[in-house]
Amino acid sequence: MRALCDVPLLLARNDTVGLEQHIGALAARSDCTRVNKEWRGDMHTFFVGVYGPRLTKQGVIDESSALALGVGMRLANPRHVLRNWVAQDIIDRSDSDAASIDQALELLTTHAFDDAVPEHLKDMAERYAGPVPKWGEGLQCSCSS
Repeated sequence: MRALCDVPLLLARNDTVGLEQHIGALAARSDCTRVNKEWRGDMHTFFVGVYGPRLTKQGVIDESSALALGVGMRLANPRHVLRNWVAQDIIDRSDSDAASIDQALELLTTHAFDDAVPEHLKDMAERYAGPVPKWGEGLQCSCSS
């Protein structure tokens, strides 16, 4: 999850308000019913009690090193990934809009790591970088030959 790329900087700044807001934003993006106050507390405890000390042990001790880590995380983790539910959505949309296949391929191949995408791909980019919709939870592909 690319949203985690911002956590090291928040921890380096000791920005508890920012961290709480970030955890809240993660929860708001989720369609999962398990996301509640307890989950938010667990996330905060993990970030401050486990992840923060681990970063310190690895030498991420100031804003500069935390920012560099976040940039590295963004470069290593694509924002747009072809998941089962994304593939099914593209197939479903192709019945009424053949251009959507070309746009999806452009997004997933050319702009996989980009936070900013061309205007004609913005809606698709937000949809496919967001949480799994309810209908896509547990969706599995089968392999047939």
